Amino acid sequence: MYHIKDDKRTRLSARLIYEGFVVMQKSTPYELITISALTEASGVGRSTFYRLFDDKDDILLYRAMQLFEELQDRSAEVILRKKRINEKDVFLPFFIFWFEHKEFLRLLIQCNKWPVFDMALHTFFIKNLSFIKDILFLNEAEWLYFMSLRVSTLSAALNTAVCHDFNKLSIDNGYAEWLVNLLIGFSTKLNQTPEVNNARL
Repeated sequence: MYHIKDDKRTRLSARLIYEGFVVMQKSTPYELITISALTEASGVGRSTFYRLFDDKDDILLYRAMQLFEELQDRSAEVILRKKRINEKDVFLPFFIFWFEHKEFLRLLIQCNKWPVFDMALHTFFIKNLSFIKDILFLNEAEWLYFMSLRVSTLSAALNTAVCHDFNKLSIDNGYAEWLVNLLIGFSTKLNQTPEVNNARL
């Protein structure tokens, strides 16, 4: 796990390491990037790297968590102003934000490190959305499943969008609107589907 203190010098070193990593990854597969080469490309000492990060995955996790903090700052005020919230109130800002940061998401996919995003998303849910548990009167077990299902759905939808429709993820929010309506529509269709006759299976 990364160890980034909240001071200007530490954050600068972490940013330089991340930027160096992004540059190296364009020409070197993730598994072949060494810490020595990375610190040289970043202009940061090897000892500084290990003071901040345990390994290369930590670089990606730190950046993901930074972005989730930005998402929180952007959407919290809007959500908290509402007396009632629905799935669209949560989903739409989520997809709009991450489509704006699609290059980072593509980086995770190229490095075969999408689980880093899942970990950061799970942490974000626990930290910022636990109020949903009270709104829906969920017990601990129900909250665990609710959170796992939502994380899986959002993560899979985002991964699919980046892998298959990367060029459509523009900042006009049209694709984000479409995707949110699609996900909500799927839930509605499932709830309206008549019972399947077991004899036909």
